[in-house]
Amino acid sequence: MIEHLAKTITDWFTGLTSSQIQRYLILLGAAWLSYLIMRLVLRVIFPALVRGAVTVVHGVLVGLALAGLFTQGLAAMPFRAVGVRPPSLLYRSGDALAASVPRLRRGSTRLKSTTYALARTPPLIVLAFTALIVWQGHAFACGYDGSSEVCRQPADAVVHNAVQVWHSGVNLVTGNSP
Repeated sequence: MIEHLAKTITDWFTGLTSSQIQRYLILLGAAWLSYLIMRLVLRVIFPALVRGAVTVVHGVLVGLALAGLFTQGLAAMPFRAVGVRPPSLLYRSGDALAASVPRLRRGSTRLKSTTYALARTPPLIVLAFTALIVWQGHAFACGYDGSSEVCRQPADAVVHNAVQVWHSGVNLVTGNSP
């Protein structure tokens, strides 16, 4: 059985032309590059962005709490100046503000800690997510123009674009104009 499979694969591979081999290598390279980019985004960039956003949110929460308590103190000053106790609404608003900020910070800290689990995303999940995005992107692109080159022969379109990028890079390095 394995010999039959090996013979089938060898016959298929030896029957390929150089342009077909180039096409398969470009597709394989594009798939590998897509996977690496998605892995970088899911495991490094997105967690770093979330952690940075949580840090900014913590700062904003503290700033808003200080502004709210400052406003509460300013609103209580006229009452204290005339020797009257400020309304309890002022005290309750300050108490509610002082109690809500630590709760919000704890919740955002929990969000920050979940990014460490995201940074350890298994490769199979990254691969599935990459395939899902490619599939959805293809479906989205073909929704507008089903007769386009990308929809009729997506592999040929990828190869064509990759060859164009390659030639542009070669021309840039060698100094030749396209």
